[in-house]
Amino acid sequence: MTTLLLVVMCVLTTKMLCQTSTRYCLHSGLEVPDVDVLNATATCAALKPRDYILPRFDPGQVGDITELNLTSCQSHRRITMARNPPLFEIPDFLTSDETDKLIDLATANGLTVAQMIGQKGSITKQTGDRTRISQTTFLRPDMDNLLLNIQRRISLLTELPLDLIEESEWYQFGRYGVGGHYHSHYDSSLSSRETLMQKPCCYQSSPPYTETSCIMCRYITVMVYLNDVEKGGETAFPLADRSTTELKEEDIDLSRYCQKSALLVRPKKGKAVMWYNNIRDPETGWLGIADKFSLHGGCDVIKGEKWIFNSWISAPQFNRKFGNSFYTDRWT
Repeated sequence: MTTLLLVVMCVLTTKMLCQTSTRYCLHSGLEVPDVDVLNATATCAALKPRDYILPRFDPGQVGDITELNLTSCQSHRRITMARNPPLFEIPDFLTSDETDKLIDLATANGLTVAQMIGQKGSITKQTGDRTRISQTTFLRPDMDNLLLNIQRRISLLTELPLDLIEESEWYQFGRYGVGGHYHSHYDSSLSSRETLMQKPCCYQSSPPYTETSCIMCRYITVMVYLNDVEKGGETAFPLADRSTTELKEEDIDLSRYCQKSALLVRPKKGKAVMWYNNIRDPETGWLGIADKFSLHGGCDVIKGEKWIFNSWISAPQFNRKFGNSFYTDRWT
């Protein structure tokens, strides 16, 4: 059976779960399979596990729109907001009922004052006030069918195989009251390529996480706004599409300089924002070093409150792509 016929059969039998197969090329000229055939059920998996390279969308031009089929109920749009880092917004990624239910689930689970993991590069600078003011909680995807459905939706959005989504960290929920903010930071650890290949990713390690034990390998962040904010609460990308990653104070302290950021994404209930925190390694096609242009943070909430949902999608380095995740054992 040819690959094309297999893909067609997958589309017919699994509806939205399979997509048209494409191919990527490494710098060496070696052609390797895309993940699309693996992006659904066992029926679609014609290739060996992880016999592919990580997908990475070409952002095109700012304002470009790509039509998506993420659910059977409605169509979605992926809109390019920046080219560097590749950054997109997806309006109405979640419905109003879904966002309301997620807030209820997070509230019932209990929220605590947010803590920061002490990874080098994850927090750029400690300003005079607290770097982060919010409450947070984490939910396992198997705690509710809605969370499992969102996993599959994120797999379709990112074109990452479901197993990588399942191996990533639990979903994080954050609530920011008036004055709540998160100064500029990186979701992945800043490191050299040599360090990246030597140290394990934190999601493949047991806590506690320290700077010497592991590095954050959050290849993609998908963040969703769960409510409308009366005023403030924008997500800032101070370096987006700038010519340099050289930092100034105004790139860091978002309480004082939010409006000077290169890009501001305004909260809207149900809207998702997706961006890449790491490049794709040109030699291996797997996780590369952190992209310094991905610096971001949350501006102060001026009126009302802000609820967000974070899916940090981890991906390993090539030499650890069969390593077990702390969140699930798959390759034993």
